[in-house]
Amino acid sequence: MFDRVYPQRHWREKLDTIGLDQEELADLLSGDPGLELLDKHAGKDKDSGGRQTVKRSIVASSWSRWDKAIIPYLYTDQVNDNGRNEIQRSMQTFERFTCIRFVPWVNDTQGVTTNEKLQLGHPCHLKFVAQGGCWSYVGNLRRSQGQTISCCGGSTCMHELGHMFGQYHEQQSPSPDRNRFIRINYNNIRDDAHRWYRQTGRHVKSNGFDLNSPMHYATWMFGNGKGPTFTRLFPELHERGGFYYQMREVSVEHSCQDQCADSELICENDGYLTKVDNKCACRCIPGLDPTTGCTSILKADPPGLDFPGGQWAIPAHQSGCPDDSFLTGMRVQVTDGYNVKPEGYDLKGDIDTYQVENHFCIRNTSDNGIFWSGANLCVYRRGGQCPEGFRWGWIQYDDKPDTGHTTGELPDGVYDEDTRFEYCCRSSGFSGEELHLPSRKPFVLLREYHSGCHAVRGMHSRKLDVWIANMKENGTTVATADGHIPAIYYESTNQFLNSLCSYTPAMIDCGDILNLDANNPEVTIVSPAGSELQCYWLIKAPVGERLQLDFTEFNIRGEPGSCWDELEVRYSRPGQPGM
Repeated sequence: MFDRVYPQRHWREKLDTIGLDQEELADLLSGDPGLELLDKHAGKDKDSGGRQTVKRSIVASSWSRWDKAIIPYLYTDQVNDNGRNEIQRSMQTFERFTCIRFVPWVNDTQGVTTNEKLQLGHPCHLKFVAQGGCWSYVGNLRRSQGQTISCCGGSTCMHELGHMFGQYHEQQSPSPDRNRFIRINYNNIRDDAHRWYRQTGRHVKSNGFDLNSPMHYATWMFGNGKGPTFTRLFPELHERGGFYYQMREVSVEHSCQDQCADSELICENDGYLTKVDNKCACRCIPGLDPTTGCTSILKADPPGLDFPGGQWAIPAHQSGCPDDSFLTGMRVQVTDGYNVKPEGYDLKGDIDTYQVENHFCIRNTSDNGIFWSGANLCVYRRGGQCPEGFRWGWIQYDDKPDTGHTTGELPDGVYDEDTRFEYCCRSSGFSGEELHLPSRKPFVLLREYHSGCHAVRGMHSRKLDVWIANMKENGTTVATADGHIPAIYYESTNQFLNSLCSYTPAMIDCGDILNLDANNPEVTIVSPAGSELQCYWLIKAPVGERLQLDFTEFNIRGEPGSCWDELEVRYSRPGQPGM
């Protein structure tokens, strides 16, 4: 969406100057700036003021879908490397949780395009540009010259790709639930922007109101300065930030379930059948088991779950490596003092003022078809190359000469009088979208120094910041690849800040799905004793009934400003965060 709000005429003029022809400009239904469209298209649906009526939720016509769930694309020279990385992150998120596949568009020397080779049934492709803010056409325009999109990055790119798939702005959803969750404050909206908050139902398919959707406006969009443009009727719920129902809608409307016709799974409780990490599976709301069609609580890792194959390495946890397939090794560094480990440091080996023990778990297996899908993390490099989709970087320490020593297998690097570690880092998803890795034994991952720990299903994580001193006798060089590195050097203190994430298995053998009705109107829930609990209860009642939660005993550990334990109640849609 556009970062600032300008009069409509401003955006008309700006888009005119960036090379869009009149037909493209007329068809641009971004909805973000509220563009008035050209009189040339007066035959299209207009409101009473003669303006184009922009539909919301998702366009109903199958003509706007992308055939076979394949989207050919290319980058123009306007999109730099950082822009491409951000776009790839959003594309890979769609690919991870749906059957959508983005493929590079080419027109070969014989004049045969990607669309023709793949028999897509239309000539259109995406052309990523970086001009005029952030915007997209709505749906597949089916043009031989392609259609442009200015995607920007982060959740904004998810928003613009949502438009490209045919999705419209959520605050205009025709679902009656919209008015149960938000109240539009028309007195706080610019006079020329009221239409972007009105519900509409023509040519639109609504799949339910999703306050958490990235397609929802923020409370300041098109405001006149008098206050929020809408009020959340449940203040503890928040607009935007979640992708669950966006993915579900894109998957269903592009018939991903048909690509899994051989599957016997029927996905219930707001789950959906699609490609998850490139395999047919149910994608469930948090806490439910995909192998049972989302009909039971997830209480163990699904069969066949494994770490990606190939060659890479991670730091060793104090309990050892994740399984016996990992090789082990160690590198000892001796420094001039001022090493600092955090409270709760649980890696194998010790760190004291002058010495650092680095223990490694080395993955050295054949390809097993499992990938680091949607991961924001780093690993040590092994075998001379990074896993697919990772970028290489390295950092070198200046150790005390002739003191370091090694044993066993090591990651790529240089281990002589000084120590050089080589890394592989990836930012291909959003940290809140859980990774699916074996979760029944602790492990440690490297993280980029400016990032949080990527969520892993069935595990709790802690950030660990370790300060390692540097001798500064032989000269130190810090090098990175595109800024991705799990350590940063502070010249003022002559120390390296190393960023790690320690993962501990959550106790997930708890929780239940409870069905209440006239014959079973009440149930008592008791949280089990133990530590590191992660329990889910799904409570269901007949349509039209209300659920009441009475807490007779409530003990959530924490202190002012810091919650160690949490209870979340999801009472809007179960795939949306609650209070």
